[in-house]
Amino acid sequence: MPAPIATAAGIASLRALARSGRCADAADTLQRAWQDAPHDPALATLTDELLTLAARQRQAGPIATALAGLPLIAPQRLVHWAQSLLRERQLEAACMLFARAIAIEPRVAAPGGVLATALRQLDDVDLAGAVLARLAADGIDDPDLLRLRCEYLIAGERRAEAGDALDRLARACPNDAYPWVERGRLALARDDRAQARAHLLAALQRHADNVAATWELAQLDDWQVEPAQVEALRARCRSERDPKALAGLHAILGRVADRQGDVAGAAQHAAIANSLLAACTPAAQRYDPAAHAVFVDAIVRDCTPEWLRRLAGTGDGDRRPVFVVGLPRSGTTLLERMLAAHPGIIGVGEQAFAIAAMRRALRLSGASLAALTPAAVQAAAAWHRQQLDERVQRLELDTAAARIVDKMPDNYLLAGWLRVAFPHAAIIHCQRDPRDVALSCWLTHFSGVPWSCSLDHIAGRIEHHRRLLRHWRTLPGLNLLEVHYEDIIATPRQTVSALLAAMGLPWHDDVLAFAGRGGHVTSASHRQVREPLHGRSIGRWHAHRATLQSVLPRLHAIAAVDGSPPACGTSSRDAD
Repeated sequence: MPAPIATAAGIASLRALARSGRCADAADTLQRAWQDAPHDPALATLTDELLTLAARQRQAGPIATALAGLPLIAPQRLVHWAQSLLRERQLEAACMLFARAIAIEPRVAAPGGVLATALRQLDDVDLAGAVLARLAADGIDDPDLLRLRCEYLIAGERRAEAGDALDRLARACPNDAYPWVERGRLALARDDRAQARAHLLAALQRHADNVAATWELAQLDDWQVEPAQVEALRARCRSERDPKALAGLHAILGRVADRQGDVAGAAQHAAIANSLLAACTPAAQRYDPAAHAVFVDAIVRDCTPEWLRRLAGTGDGDRRPVFVVGLPRSGTTLLERMLAAHPGIIGVGEQAFAIAAMRRALRLSGASLAALTPAAVQAAAAWHRQQLDERVQRLELDTAAARIVDKMPDNYLLAGWLRVAFPHAAIIHCQRDPRDVALSCWLTHFSGVPWSCSLDHIAGRIEHHRRLLRHWRTLPGLNLLEVHYEDIIATPRQTVSALLAAMGLPWHDDVLAFAGRGGHVTSASHRQVREPLHGRSIGRWHAHRATLQSVLPRLHAIAAVDGSPPACGTSSRDAD
């Protein structure tokens, strides 16, 4: 075909080949076209269309092979095409393009590079892990790719595979502290403190200034750091030039100061740490309060009583799911641990299945919740249930359990979707004094919670949370179970037994013995929830009034509207 291909006749010919299922013929023509016109923008658009057609016909292989053999295509374009193929579950064809992109430009696999960005946008940790496993199986032994695979195996809770991958990375990069830090974190998550300490010290032997290892060791010691170590940390702050590492050092000093009762010192270090963390967050990942407000507006607009009635009964009929939701630091991890101590309940930790399932449904039916179709809801909910089942098996939990707790705080934003997707699920919302939540979010050195770096953003997030909670309460049939952190602490048996009764389960004394349970805990509360119940964190904000001063009037107003905590488990019906 003469160059350029982007003539009406050429485009029509290629489309006809692909639509008739002759993707191998289309691939040959497309390869010649790219050789003749490598910079033709119309050809790039046409290739997107052909790949989509071929993927839906399960015939993307020939076209991917043709494109992967071309020398002049930009790696970023190859990654974009591979990402499109993955959305159609075309793993082999996508990996072919990813491998070609890495071969052309190894930096594609670097931390924060285009491959990492593309995989993050999939909203599917397991699929991303499958891509990296396939690339590893194909003999691509790039250290950056190995590290990225370790990250996804850990995120996907493939612990045995993660351990093997970390070992492989440690052999490939013997002076790298990262695999030793992650080994330490895995040991901490399962509460193997001796093994965790050994791994973290091994990390520091390789990199004496590794901030992640220093953080985990300080946390392991409950922030009781010797004066000489504190002075060494301060000296490192004066010489450190990496803003992310400097943020980590100030966060450690802030936690140490807080542990010692130095409120002013804790506030000063937290302010510096959060400012640095916000500044070094990539632009695409920074918190946009206006965008969040628009998102909440859309939820309130679209999730109406009529919407719930229209989609009632269209989701998955599984009665096992229990979704524990609420703002971070509001007691969600504590409640999940208590519930999972019951012999009829298992917990799978924090999973991102709900948001991924909702986005699947939106792709199948339209751009808004209001446009959801019953078929899209049913397909996405079935996928979500399958992910839960696979995670239960992977974690070697009791597959016969009556209930499965999926604890993801931000799922409070998706309560309407969760009720449509799982009509018989229990949705438990945890609430806590907004001033204690704000303080804890400000002092906690989160990764991946960009709004926690600003007191103004924290207050705004809590305000929108309460606005959305008021909306959920107006929807007949949503049946949100509500529980207050303060009630869990004050009257644990009465509070949790009400939730169990709403789920059709009897009380069991093991619930109060949760602190002695084994199992992995990977949230920011992993140390606290291994302790017996205590009330030390209730009203903690009083000592930090000066820290919260700029937003305290707003938080007071929220607390005044909240009033006294309602009775636990209030709902218009049991949650089945």
